[in-house]
Amino acid sequence: APEEDEIIFGSADFEAYLVDNDYDYVDWAVRKDSDTINTVFGNVDGFSDAYSWEYSGTCYKYNFTATADTWCTWDAGKYCFIFNPREDAGEANIRLTRWFYVADGRVNGGGQMIEEVGDKQKDWYKISFGGGIWDVGSEGYMGEWEVNFHNVSGDTLDKTKFHTTDISIINFFPPNDESCVAAMNFKAYGEFNGEPGYYIWFSPDSFFMRFPVLNLK
Repeated sequence: APEEDEIIFGSADFEAYLVDNDYDYVDWAVRKDSDTINTVFGNVDGFSDAYSWEYSGTCYKYNFTATADTWCTWDAGKYCFIFNPREDAGEANIRLTRWFYVADGRVNGGGQMIEEVGDKQKDWYKISFGGGIWDVGSEGYMGEWEVNFHNVSGDTLDKTKFHTTDISIINFFPPNDESCVAAMNFKAYGEFNGEPGYYIWFSPDSFFMRFPVLNLK
């Protein structure tokens, strides 16, 4: 851990293991934008961060664990975890790397908008949405979002959906005098019913700043 290309927000757990017939010390590091320089965490290059390196008790297996709080001191971007046990003379060198991302902002979750039209629930207007988006600094925005138009006032949009993994803009709005609720909006390019070349603005209501308004272009 982490998984290759995983996006981390907040606490990061690093895990690895070694199967060997004798105990070896281990060098390890987390580095920004490189697997050789720019160390931010580890037990090399002047760092002495806490970690656990213990024998599991079975099958010559040794387990490594360490935890970092990325929120306080790490810049958003791409990082590499390096795990390098010190093998004995004559043994093959083991050096494992795992690339991942650290985010300093995120939007995730989902919901739906319903407008009651008439007495029958099947006639009500309904749009559902959900996904996750992360701000990864110089790497841009990463994530996935989907909007489903179940039943809307325009019949041509009924039972359609917009799907994106290409988020270009995110804006955040703190609470104000009219609302105690923070809000956000974003612009994303993607596919509408499987056809590329569309973008969508997902935004809060400009007055109440709480109910999303969707504009498909």
